[in-house]
Amino acid sequence: EAARLAKKEAKAAALAAEEAELGKMRAPKGKARKAAKSKKKKNDLSLLNEFLAEEEKGKKKQEKAKLKAQDPLSHNPNRQRAEEEAAGIYNASGIENAINALEIANKTEKPTEKSLKAAFMEYEEKMMPALRKDYPSLKRSQLKDKLWKQWQKSAENPLNSVELSGN
Repeated sequence: EAARLAKKEAKAAALAAEEAELGKMRAPKGKARKAAKSKKKKNDLSLLNEFLAEEEKGKKKQEKAKLKAQDPLSHNPNRQRAEEEAAGIYNASGIENAINALEIANKTEKPTEKSLKAAFMEYEEKMMPALRKDYPSLKRSQLKDKLWKQWQKSAENPLNSVELSGN
């Protein structure tokens, strides 16, 4: 009988130890749960981990804000090439491209808008009397239209002379 009682006591002690372990694993309910949550120590590692996690989130938000603040437009190499060519800088790789770049550089520049307007005014002064003789019944605006069409084909037009010398 004494052996039996010892076995029962050992069994009861083992069950009590097991329940104690299970009690630690289970989350407390009700007021005990609130008390367990509020009982965090200042030197607890979980507080440090939470702080580091929040700091990391803040850094990520700042990085995203910086990315948004940056100009979303990317570099346009075609625009840069056009600006370089306008400034007289040509970039060529290979013999044929270098020769083409030199030919482009040697071309005469296109005339400005002011010089075109001045050239047209000069052409108009010169040709208007002849047009009035040929078409006496036309109004001035009609004569100017005819004169403009002739100007487009004329050799005196600087645009036509540039195109001819470039070919």
